Amino acid sequence: MVNESLNTFDTELIRQKNVIQGAPVRGDKPYHRFIQQLAPVASDQVLAAMRRSLRSLPINDNMPLLARIPSNLVQSCRMNLVAPHRNWLFRPRTRVIEYVGDDYLMQPGVPEAIRVIYRALTPAVAQ
Repeated sequence: MVNESLNTFDTELIRQKNVIQGAPVRGDKPYHRFIQQLAPVASDQVLAAMRRSLRSLPINDNMPLLARIPSNLVQSCRMNLVAPHRNWLFRPRTRVIEYVGDDYLMQPGVPEAIRVIYRALTPAVAQ
């Protein structure tokens, strides 16, 4: 089985829960609770608001800031690399990253729905 990332909307809900909660509670497993309980808790209203606030950001590995990362890695690890990777590790790619803009939180009813999700995913001790 392949380990897949959460989708954009689930990732945003976990991010928002972490913003509300702050520092994690010792022994807390929010990810597991999220996976088990999200379906009945996440309201259609919140997901619809997120869809309306969906943004995209094109990322190109050849951008100056990102291009330095593989070259610095190759320089520091060159002695441990085998051919054909002595001069490069990654083929540069261009991709589009989707994320949910924070403006979804301003839509009517969303803050209240987020609080319901937070209460469902947060242990009683932390509330």
